[in-house]
Amino acid sequence: LSDILVSLSHLRNGEMLSFVDFLLIATAIWFLHTTQSELQSTITYPIHYTELPGHITVSTRLPNSIQVSIKDKGARLYAYHFKRKKNALTIDLMSLKNKDGICRVPIKNFETRIYNHLNPSAQILRIQPDSLVVYFVENEKKNIPIELNADITLADQHMLTGEIEIQPKSINVSAPSEVLEKIK
Repeated sequence: LSDILVSLSHLRNGEMLSFVDFLLIATAIWFLHTTQSELQSTITYPIHYTELPGHITVSTRLPNSIQVSIKDKGARLYAYHFKRKKNALTIDLMSLKNKDGICRVPIKNFETRIYNHLNPSAQILRIQPDSLVVYFVENEKKNIPIELNADITLADQHMLTGEIEIQPKSINVSAPSEVLEKIK
């Protein structure tokens, strides 16, 4: 490295400018070459889920994104990375719900929707996770009274002029039965 610096320091200003010009031209040619060659990249696509009705809850943690490995020309791969948030995958959970409340959906079912965001030359190599497992639970309702659980002491020369009131006196809670059993 020191030999290179010494040889560069002996170059005159005109020679240095020529060297930098050729370096920039070589970098531009390399960049153009890589954008035209076929490359592979993994792109993260966000997933948006539609709202569920208030009487249904999903008891599993659903992924908020999927990883899609794509093979395409380099320039197009750069474009996919910049457009990925705009091209989020929207999944209607109610369309997946079945009678027993457990649904396993292969992500391959959404592959055509992913291809709609890609150029025809793109090839999907792999999608992770490979499936969604959704457990639907019917919510139950329970009216829970609110009680004050505190020891209130007043500062010196302060006094309470009436009963302590709690507003609201109760709340309605909607949740799966095993969660409601723990709420008192």
